[in-house]
Amino acid sequence: MSVRRIKLNELANIIKAVIKEVELSDDVKMMLSNWNRNPDRDIDKILERLELVSDKIGGIGVEFLRPTEKYSKGFFRQPIAIYVKLPKNKEDTVLYDLSKNEYKVISYQDFYLNWLEKKEMK
Repeated sequence: MSVRRIKLNELANIIKAVIKEVELSDDVKMMLSNWNRNPDRDIDKILERLELVSDKIGGIGVEFLRPTEKYSKGFFRQPIAIYVKLPKNKEDTVLYDLSKNEYKVISYQDFYLNWLEKKEMK
């Protein structure tokens, strides 16, 4: 039996492909679609759902996205979204937009930049 040696970057590309495949799996898309058709504003339920997605797509937990102090005063700034944290921050993730009560697939950085643009236009 022959064992093929691969370089570290080849292994990284294989892992990325597997994660991307899981991230875009039909069952995750179906869950998000169903949840958006029947929105639930109960924060515990939203967190439970995002934890489930995190397990399915290889996330490392769920976090709140809060605006900077410029847009939200006080020690406890009101979150604008809840998202599945992934090992690489620039990847698309599953995010719950608290203002629209819907799940989205977007990087939390892109979501935040879009949110800032809308704030600046007001």
